[in-house]
Amino acid sequence: MIKEEIFNILRQNYSLRKVISDKLNTRIVNVERWSDRKRVPSWYKNDFITIIEKELQLSKNQIEC
Repeated sequence: MIKEEIFNILRQNYSLRKVISDKLNTRIVNVERWSDRKRVPSWYKNDFITIIEKELQLSKNQIEC
């Protein structure tokens, strides 16, 4: 499960949402919905975590509960 703080950052950071949507080949609106729901679809989860690790320079432990 991804920590709530990550979704809070995502809600406030348009450029991060844009990077994620580009790299995952999905619409930016989808990424916005994920942040609102505080949930990432399972088929995107591993890639999402990898992108967050690179972009925010966080460890996997800092991202997941």
